[in-house]
Amino acid sequence: MKILIITVLTIVLSLSAFGQNTEILTNNDVVLLTQAGLSEDLIIRKINESGADFDTAAQGLIDLKKAGVSDIVIALMMEKKNSPNAQIKPYSDSTDDLSSTPVINATNLRSSGS
Repeated sequence: MKILIITVLTIVLSLSAFGQNTEILTNNDVVLLTQAGLSEDLIIRKINESGADFDTAAQGLIDLKKAGVSDIVIALMMEKKNSPNAQIKPYSDSTDDLSSTPVINATNLRSSGS
């Protein structure tokens, strides 16, 4: 019986570890995505699906801007750095229910004059 329990636990833990996305995005990754021509919405989605190790110091932000990364994506990177569990919502004209989970809505950032 102990062997069965250990086997089941091993399988469950293996499956949960296999399903986790362990990719960690950096500033360089976002620059590469931007230079490859991916849309802001796709880059935002990728940031949501990945971990992040962004350099949001002044020089890091300057380098991102010089590389062509949009202000919206830079702002979202800064938010992700400060709130790793925040989900960043891609641009949408809909008024979705944004309760409970912290969400940074790109629609609001676009309208704030960034």
